[in-house]
Amino acid sequence: PPQEGSHSMSNVQGQPIIMQSVILLGAAVAAAAAAGSAPKTVVTILIDDLGSYDTAVNNDDIEYITPNLFDLSHNKGLRLSRFYTFMYCSPTRRGFLAGRYPVHMSAIQAQPCDNTLPMQLTILPQKLKKAAEPWATHFVGKGHLGYPTTDHLPIHRGFDSHAGYLAGAEDYTYGLNYDASHDCGGTPKSCTYDFWHDSAPGTDVNKEIFYSTNWYTTRAQQVVINHATNASTANQSLWLHLMYQGVHEPYVEPPAWEGIPANNTFWDKTFGDMLKVVDTGIGNLTAELVQQGMWDDCLMIITSDNGGIGPGNNYPFRGHKATPWEGGTRVMGFVTGGFLPTALRGKVFPRVIGVQDWYPTLCSFAGVDATDNVTFLGSVRPIDGVDVWPAMLAMANQTETELMAPTTYLHEYLPTTTTSLIWQERWKLITSAGPTSWYTTNNTHISDNRTAWPCRGAGPPSPPSGLCAANVTGYECHPAMFCGPEKSFYSTPDALDAEACGAICTANATGCGCFDYRPNSCRLHANHGNHLQSSGAQYSAYVKVKPEDHDFVQSRSFLDQSIEAQRVASIMEDYRKRKGMDVSSSDYAPRGCLVCSPSDPCLFDLVADPEETQDVSKENPNIVAQMVAKLATYTAYIGQKMTPDEYKHYECVTDIRPWWGNFSGPCCRPKTI
Repeated sequence: PPQEGSHSMSNVQGQPIIMQSVILLGAAVAAAAAAGSAPKTVVTILIDDLGSYDTAVNNDDIEYITPNLFDLSHNKGLRLSRFYTFMYCSPTRRGFLAGRYPVHMSAIQAQPCDNTLPMQLTILPQKLKKAAEPWATHFVGKGHLGYPTTDHLPIHRGFDSHAGYLAGAEDYTYGLNYDASHDCGGTPKSCTYDFWHDSAPGTDVNKEIFYSTNWYTTRAQQVVINHATNASTANQSLWLHLMYQGVHEPYVEPPAWEGIPANNTFWDKTFGDMLKVVDTGIGNLTAELVQQGMWDDCLMIITSDNGGIGPGNNYPFRGHKATPWEGGTRVMGFVTGGFLPTALRGKVFPRVIGVQDWYPTLCSFAGVDATDNVTFLGSVRPIDGVDVWPAMLAMANQTETELMAPTTYLHEYLPTTTTSLIWQERWKLITSAGPTSWYTTNNTHISDNRTAWPCRGAGPPSPPSGLCAANVTGYECHPAMFCGPEKSFYSTPDALDAEACGAICTANATGCGCFDYRPNSCRLHANHGNHLQSSGAQYSAYVKVKPEDHDFVQSRSFLDQSIEAQRVASIMEDYRKRKGMDVSSSDYAPRGCLVCSPSDPCLFDLVADPEETQDVSKENPNIVAQMVAKLATYTAYIGQKMTPDEYKHYECVTDIRPWWGNFSGPCCRPKTI
């Protein structure tokens, strides 16, 4: 059957979906060697919400589902056994483009109008444009970066073309949003679609998206074809940034002819079908690079953006997406391509590296200085990434002992989440984590238990009783009062305490300046406490008195981590129910037990115990104290709102529909003169 997802750029829509890389790569790879100091083509691919055991990169038993990934990683690639991301999407993706630890980018799950990749940063495509011979740069797929203005769109920040969606999730067909209230820019939240093509809503292409994985593959293939066949770009270096939607929820079947065999032994048929289409897409893109004579001088980087959830399998690790355990942050990754030296193919790179490291690595390939010192919150903030390519090349001449017991480190400290830190590639500290599970090879879950893992501290405090019973940083409390007549009522899946209610007010894009609170009830107001009225319903009015940038970033990060944790826990529970597994113990209990807590943190020896089964904090109190102090230094500095001086150059609206119709989009655009 023909490949779906043709679009206006494409002349390959009739190409059959077959495993082409095995057929076409043999001769090319056998002849290819990494000639020269830099690849001519770099392709970066993120597979969304992929578990570490979901492909044949780490699971030989499912080579029949992902044969291309197996071939590219085992036969033609260098596997990255300790590659780290953030525990969920947006911070990872922003850290990639900015060369910074995701924790510095904040834990905010960027919505379309959030200023979470600010213009002060020189992001990676802009760096590549500074090369002596500027690179061609193209973005295909999921963004989740934050676009408060149209100037923040990829097409205006160094990318030559862009086709994809702005927010964190959507349907697999036609660029449809989940529903009218999900991840839209502006207020009211009422968009039907979330898909952009260059500088405008993608009305010219979204109706061609019958299944997004196929469409993104076809788009990426056409980028390669156009680059190779256009006389003005054929000799130009190329970076293709391909951000697949697969295999993120919703878990829906691709076209029937693309699935895995019905008599398979895989743990989830729909998920297996989705994986198969991603693998075929990567195979087809690889084949196109070969066909256009670009593979021999290509470096392809393939990872996930975080650990798996639901049908995703993170064996042998503990935990899943939105948790600080290894299963949430230690992901599948490898580099491949004709540029990779023959001596490295089929090997495993065991050093601790992360998503922030591709920025300086690609800058080095382009011959540009990776320095990007920018002042945020009163301090100069450099990039955190390091060029990892020299270390990869060096391993060809290193002994097993030198590889497995290094004396120098690419990152002596690596903060993986806001509550977890790795030191010297061995020790891992966790200061806050709830109960969780280990994975098995067939994706059943082995929950920890309160005998082996007792509660070390409560989660966030229960809602206080009494008027003004809780202090909320940045707010002044007025007992038996409410903020005034302009109310917005908010409900959450969990009973809010005053601190969480304050976090929502601080993060509210429409300008919340005051909130009413009583146990289990939170009401936001757009005024700033200038209409206080007596409350007969036992509310207290909390008036914002110091809305500083730092407070906003921290409050919004706190809120988004809580929301994401609850959303992921719901997905896990639904999957377990569907598979008949035990759901009596939640993997993440925000207001229940913490098995690692700020007052009693956990410490793991990842060299001896990568599955995080043995807490060794009591045997190593000095290491714990040292790492707790170090973790406190990694605070977010990205995510504050644009300044009034920045806003003066834009016209902004709360209702984006007159601009973008039924599409999601930025809330501001440059003023016309």
